[in-house]
Amino acid sequence: MRTFRMDKVEFDSAKKIVETETEIIVPTIFTRESILPFIDEIGHHLRGYRSAEELEKYGWTLEGAWLVAYKHIPTVFPTDPDQVRGRAKNIKFSNKINGLVGDSCFLKSLCDQPFQEILRKGDLKDVSVGYFSEEVMTPGKFGDEPFDFIQTKFFFGHLAAGVSEGRCPSPFCGMSVDSLFAKPHMDPEVTEKYVRIRVRDPDLFVEGGFRTIVLSAEEGIHAVIGKLKSDPTGSTVIQNYMFELAKGWTMEKAQAWVKEHKDQMDQEQGEREKLHEEATKRCARTPIKFNEGKGNLTKPEEYQNVPDEDFADPCNYAYPMVPEDRLRAAWQRLHQEENRTAGGYTSEEWEWMKNRVEKRLKEKGVEVKADSLDPYEELARSRRYFQGNMSLFGAE
Repeated sequence: MRTFRMDKVEFDSAKKIVETETEIIVPTIFTRESILPFIDEIGHHLRGYRSAEELEKYGWTLEGAWLVAYKHIPTVFPTDPDQVRGRAKNIKFSNKINGLVGDSCFLKSLCDQPFQEILRKGDLKDVSVGYFSEEVMTPGKFGDEPFDFIQTKFFFGHLAAGVSEGRCPSPFCGMSVDSLFAKPHMDPEVTEKYVRIRVRDPDLFVEGGFRTIVLSAEEGIHAVIGKLKSDPTGSTVIQNYMFELAKGWTMEKAQAWVKEHKDQMDQEQGEREKLHEEATKRCARTPIKFNEGKGNLTKPEEYQNVPDEDFADPCNYAYPMVPEDRLRAAWQRLHQEENRTAGGYTSEEWEWMKNRVEKRLKEKGVEVKADSLDPYEELARSRRYFQGNMSLFGAE
């Protein structure tokens, strides 16, 4: 997984700050071999390992990295020249610390006087490095310390000076990381209708294979699922969760829910996917598609003893045709257009179901007439129409 991160580092105050006519040059320790703590976008604590070999191999990408001041920028590389205050120079790998050292060179013409004074006094200790890295989710140990993943293929883009992006625990002073900055398309967001929390990088999934499922219609929780490129024939997994704003969800509530339920939901999704696979096989024997969010993956409790072939819609386990009273009820309901719309059926699917019910009625010797309803149903429909359109009849 390719990830954008921010890493706190430290100016090396043990060395002398150099000032020229145009620059203030501050020796800096940029990064070193270490295990660092991370917090992902849903609050999980992770430990990432960067090896001396990888830093030495890709340290050249830090040469010339842009310096910005006071605050982070949302991208690895600055997009606005007014953000720039200088560059990182003279980058080299130090065997003494197994890390990268060099100079942070601030151009006086790009730095205001208060900021220059902070640099001259040596009061500015911390900068944060923005970079891309590959992350191999393989756990291991560095010395006696365990880690969750390995960082490789570093590509440094900028350093933000004058920010406080976390503490500096021993023994890696200046090397701590407080926050994980995902790629823009991985960040949680609020859209017009949803709070969206992404839990996996979409680049890990088979292209074009995403679909949305309903996890809880009552609570307004949905999920986007797909198959991983690493296991294209395996079960689907959740890529992101969506929470309906209309149900009262906020970003804070959604993030807390994901943190609490993610592991449980992944397990339930695996079980749900097995039911989806069974539904796919079942539906393949009919011209009906499974209606996500409306259809039944398993038989409703009251229909447990009804065989598949005794449903007008065996794909979604809807409209049972046994016993006879249910068969007659199915015939009546299949002549009400509002039921077709509510169930998400096409006209072709609806006609196929009608034909199944009509055939079953004839087999039982019950005479039927297309589009007919019993007198009680016709009376009920007339009453509903009158009540819903009282103004047309001058009634209140």
